[in-house]
Amino acid sequence: MAGLALLALGGCASQQPSGQPEPVARTEALIHVRLVDEIDYKPGTHAFGKTQCANNVCVVELLKSHYPYCLGHEIRHVFEDSWHAGRESLESC
Repeated sequence: MAGLALLALGGCASQQPSGQPEPVARTEALIHVRLVDEIDYKPGTHAFGKTQCANNVCVVELLKSHYPYCLGHEIRHVFEDSWHAGRESLESC
């Protein structure tokens, strides 16, 4: 299949300082990553990436200019949904 890319994520043993694992919205997802030149986001806001999930199928859009640097940030959205709710963030980017 043309254009198929496999993403291998290494294992991590990181936890929150309290010793509790990060809260997760899903433990399994089919992820489609699309590298794009621009992202349609909130008017007046410039986004480096965007993730949308439904029924454990997620589409990640990432600016070509910010690949692979922001990929980890968007993968967190796949599993943790709005992990930085209420604030804009460039963490893991």
